[in-house]
Amino acid sequence: MLDIEIKIKRGSLTVKPSQDDQLHVDSSPDLVPEIRGNSVIFDAEHIGGPVHATILAPVPLGHLDANLGRGPLHVENLNVVTGDLNLGLGNLTVTQCRGKWDINVGKGDALVDGIDGDVDMNLGMGKLEMSRVHGQADISNGLGAVWAKDCDGHFEVNAGKGDITWKDGGGGSLEMNAGLGSVRIDRGHGTKLEVNAGLGKVGISNGHWDEAAIETGMGDITASGSFSQLEIAAKQRGSIQVFLAEDVGARVEASTDRGRIVSHLNLIPVGHAGPQRGQRLVGVLGDGQGQVTLHTHRGDIMLSQGPETNQSTSTRGDSELDLDSQRALILQQLSEGTLTVDEAEALLEALD
Repeated sequence: MLDIEIKIKRGSLTVKPSQDDQLHVDSSPDLVPEIRGNSVIFDAEHIGGPVHATILAPVPLGHLDANLGRGPLHVENLNVVTGDLNLGLGNLTVTQCRGKWDINVGKGDALVDGIDGDVDMNLGMGKLEMSRVHGQADISNGLGAVWAKDCDGHFEVNAGKGDITWKDGGGGSLEMNAGLGSVRIDRGHGTKLEVNAGLGKVGISNGHWDEAAIETGMGDITASGSFSQLEIAAKQRGSIQVFLAEDVGARVEASTDRGRIVSHLNLIPVGHAGPQRGQRLVGVLGDGQGQVTLHTHRGDIMLSQGPETNQSTSTRGDSELDLDSQRALILQQLSEGTLTVDEAEALLEALD
């Protein structure tokens, strides 16, 4: 199999399969390849002006290494053993590809539609739209939103500042970490779900998870669906609303340090180890085989069984976050070592 390496300082680059299983290059100015055994190298970094190139490659490829300093990068219908895509500034598009991909974008939006294989993707600043990715993916976006649909497998998604939206997928495990932004998962399913949000709301709707753990530093949490194990915690401030599917059987415990609990289930008030301003309710649903644990430090809890409604647990606005509270939590996470200095500086700058 052929290996291809491409280096362009600025311009545009498109890589897609050839129709005759031969290597073809259409570029302005002309690029002269360097042949080293099974490797073909296009080195245009010495060219001062823009380089616009389309490379038609035989597939499958052994390794594709594409480096573009500035400009759009487009890759489509490629089957590779490994692929490295590095783009400094510009928009990236990857469609209908197979293999193991390592993708890095400094500043720009990324569209990924259709990958079978493993993906390791890092964006510095920009929006990511991802669909029909099947396999294992590790996604990081410093400043920008992440949107995903119809993705199945094992995924880890990290967003420093920006919302995370996930629709119609799962199948395996899903871990989502948002520093400053909301997390929304609609019609997700799988074996394990883990969501951590520093400053932002979390919404899980129509879910079907064997095990789910949801935590916010400050932010409201809403969850509806079927869960064998469900653990929800608002560490500092946030209200919790849970709508369990009617066939869920579980032991249930709901508690607040400061806040009230509205339960439409047959739960019993019990003694509370925390401040007297809080509440604690326990009970059993159905066969009691699962476990549902809900806790908020400051906020209200509403617990029901059946479809999600527009009921609200609180009208006092306790979960609205002021800037001072957000800054305090960022500094606390920095002192605890959960954020690096660079990450904390980026979040504080975004607040300002």
